Amino acid sequence: MVSGRQGVGIVFGMEPIWTPAPARVEGSLLAQFMSVAGVESYADLHARSIADPAWFWRQFWDSCGVVGQAGDRVLIEGERMREAVFFPDARLNVVDTLLARNDDSLALMFRGEAGHALDMIWSELHARVSQYQQALREAAVGVGSRVAAMMANTPDIYALMLATASVGAVFTSVSPDFGAAAAVDRFSQVEPDLLFASDRYY
Repeated sequence: MVSGRQGVGIVFGMEPIWTPAPARVEGSLLAQFMSVAGVESYADLHARSIADPAWFWRQFWDSCGVVGQAGDRVLIEGERMREAVFFPDARLNVVDTLLARNDDSLALMFRGEAGHALDMIWSELHARVSQYQQALREAAVGVGSRVAAMMANTPDIYALMLATASVGAVFTSVSPDFGAAAAVDRFSQVEPDLLFASDRYY
């Protein structure tokens, strides 16, 4: 135990609490990323990412399966980190990456407080997103539109969020247990063009 001007704290030994087995390390996503990036160790990756952040983020884009056009420029540096602009010429819709899979493997698992279970495979999620897309387009929702939802945290609201993003609109939501006043406070900030709401709450 040590004490000082910053308060009291506990000093632990220098030995790690847990170390993964070599096979687990070699099979990790980080190890795969380092292999693609052509670096030997995490220390090398860390040092290179600091020395050449544009190189690091280009490697990240290429190896993480981002669907879209990265553009030629990776980084415009500013005097401070928050002023930096990454991939200023990129063109993408995040939904293309999130829905890159379309098969019978599990996409979403839902478990309700009362024990209700609902699992959704990728092909079902695609179909549900498509239904919402069609409804949004029929309602003239597009780039710059705002969609709000007062719905429970179920696979449906995830599909609605994806559909909204796919047409270029902004999405915001609250759970039905927020109550009317809190929902109005949230939604009044974005002035939604379209509102989805559950007809009941369990």
